Amino acid sequence: MPHVPTPKFDNPDYTTFALTMQPLVDLTRGFVAAAQKVMNDRARYPGADSHMMEDIVNEAPFIDVDRDFEEPIANVGMIASLALFAGQESVDAFARLILHGPPPPVFTADILCRTAIDAVRTTWWLTDPRISTTRRVKRVVAELLYSADEMIRLKSDTDVKHRGAKRLEQLLDYAGKRSWPIDGRDAHRSVDGEARLTFRQFLEAHFGSGTEAKAAAHGVWAHLSAVTHGSHHGLIQSIDPTTAEDNVGISGTTNVAISSRLELAMAIVASATMQFLAYTGWRNAEVDAANAALVIELRRLAISRMPHDGR
Repeated sequence: MPHVPTPKFDNPDYTTFALTMQPLVDLTRGFVAAAQKVMNDRARYPGADSHMMEDIVNEAPFIDVDRDFEEPIANVGMIASLALFAGQESVDAFARLILHGPPPPVFTADILCRTAIDAVRTTWWLTDPRISTTRRVKRVVAELLYSADEMIRLKSDTDVKHRGAKRLEQLLDYAGKRSWPIDGRDAHRSVDGEARLTFRQFLEAHFGSGTEAKAAAHGVWAHLSAVTHGSHHGLIQSIDPTTAEDNVGISGTTNVAISSRLELAMAIVASATMQFLAYTGWRNAEVDAANAALVIELRRLAISRMPHDGR
C-alpha cells in the first residue's frame, strides 16, 4: 500500500509556543498600525526636506505630458506605498494566524512569508536612498513596463489588454526619446541597465554578500518559492519531520521554523517600511519607537537560539 504523506497537526507544545510569540505578534501589529497611520495621514505630501521632495525638484527633465508621464516621482510614491501596504498586511495576517492555532499553520506560514517579502522588494528597490533621480525614474519606468506587460497577458479581458498595449507603446517611446536602451522582454525588461530585482536578489541583498549568507538566501528562496508555487519538493519539506529537524528555520512545521518565518518577514518588511518613510520624510517618533522595540525583540529571539557552551 503506497504511503501518502499528510500534514500533521499534533503539536502538543503549540499552545505554549503561541503564548511565547505574543510579544512579537503584538510588536508586529503595533509597528504595522503605526506605519500605516502615518502613511494614511501624510498621503501624497512628502516632507519639505525629504529625499522624495528633492527628486520632485529634479524631475522636470523627465516629465512628458504627451506620453502620460506627468509625475514620475509621484508614480514612485504610489507604486512603492501600495506594495508596502501589501507586505504589511501579509505580516499582520501572519502574526494573527500564529495566535489562531492550534492547529499550527503548515503551508500558510511559508506562503505569507514569501508574499510579504515579495511585495516590499518593489518598495525597497524604488526608494533606494543611494541612487540619483535619473536612476529612480528609470526604475519606475521598468516597473511600469512590467505592469503593462502583465496587463497584456490578461487575454480574457480585451479592455485591459488594450490599455496595457497602449501604455507599453507610450513607455517604450518615452525611453527611446531619451536614448535609454530597453533590453529583454516581459518581466525581464531593463531600462538602461535598471532591471526589477528578483525575489532571490532581494533576499541576497538582505542576507549579505558572503558565501554562507548567499547559501542561506538561496535556501530560503528555494523553499518559500517551491511551497508558494505548489512544488512537490517544497510541500514535502514542509511536512517531513526529518527535513524539518535538519533544516530548522527554513523548512518544516516546528515551532522554531514558524517563528523564524515571521521574524524574517517582519525584519525585511520593517526595513523596507523605514526606508520608505525616510524617503518620503514621514518618519515620526511613534514609528521610530515601534521599530526600536521590534528590533530589540527580533534580536532577543535570534540570541535565544544561539548555541551555548554551558558557561
